[in-house]
Amino acid sequence: MKKVLSGQQTLNIIRVKPISPIIQQTTIAALNAWADKALAHEGDQISSLFAPHSTFSGTMADRVTGDLNDIKIYMSSFLKGLKGISWNLIKLNPIGENFCLATGSYTFEKQYGTGPITKTTGHFSFIVDKEGKLRHHHSGIKLNEEAVITLDKITEHPPVLVVSDPLHKAEEIVCGEMQCVSPTTVEQRHLVLTALKRWENIVGENKFEEADSLFSPLSTFCGMRADRVIKLNDGSNSKLLEFYLEQFLTRAKQNTLTWKELLINPLENHMQSPIVATGTYRLTTGSDTLEGHFTFILEAKTGKYLHFHSGLKADKSTEIVLPRNV
Repeated sequence: MKKVLSGQQTLNIIRVKPISPIIQQTTIAALNAWADKALAHEGDQISSLFAPHSTFSGTMADRVTGDLNDIKIYMSSFLKGLKGISWNLIKLNPIGENFCLATGSYTFEKQYGTGPITKTTGHFSFIVDKEGKLRHHHSGIKLNEEAVITLDKITEHPPVLVVSDPLHKAEEIVCGEMQCVSPTTVEQRHLVLTALKRWENIVGENKFEEADSLFSPLSTFCGMRADRVIKLNDGSNSKLLEFYLEQFLTRAKQNTLTWKELLINPLENHMQSPIVATGTYRLTTGSDTLEGHFTFILEAKTGKYLHFHSGLKADKSTEIVLPRNV
């Protein structure tokens, strides 16, 4: 595996917002440490890279988790046959003073026995704190090439100014199971549920042109069918999100979004802390139904999205089932 800081790989690091050299070095070192343990097949030790009260959403996991022991179980199974990891693109985005979001894509090489080496590319999101500990990891496999939405095909136009906000109602959502990984307040839980309801309304009412208004300036979006991560609120890039949703869902279909699991995790113990909301959902669009993992990172003051990551769940034949507390 090529180290992230090699000469070639440095070209693939993009800074969404200005970032201090120390935070950048700490974040890259954390990603390298994760990759080193993965390549050494030390799945039982990868959990030591995470801080307490962290969250994890694996490509092949049947659910999201806030239990470090679940990460050991998952990674020990997932790493079987792993031969190589390549970082294709990394976008760094500081979240306040104490955290950095690293999102992008990587490629895994696997070989089982004497069989052929296979390559699988996925999207990732890591949150790294100032101590170099992981606070969240979301990995989602990219779909087959014929299903990928190539964002460069759109001719970009100036962003549309949305002057009305029909999503001001603070109604709560129906969620199958909600847990708090670290202590949360009523206000924080309400902020998360409101943010998810706003996204649910965008999808259900096909108001794709308003989706960008839910994001904080200089945020990122990682869709399960997108060919790359979008940096939002940066000139005309707001139209890319509308284009993606239009291609993925289309306005001609009835879309129904159901939240199944939800883990809420403020990154720090104060009211201004960014909040990670991660879980699973079911999406019905027309006659098609799929299930996926999601991660929202929310700005505490406004409830706007700093990052959104959606990944398709693995099918039953390949998923890794994590134990549940009885």
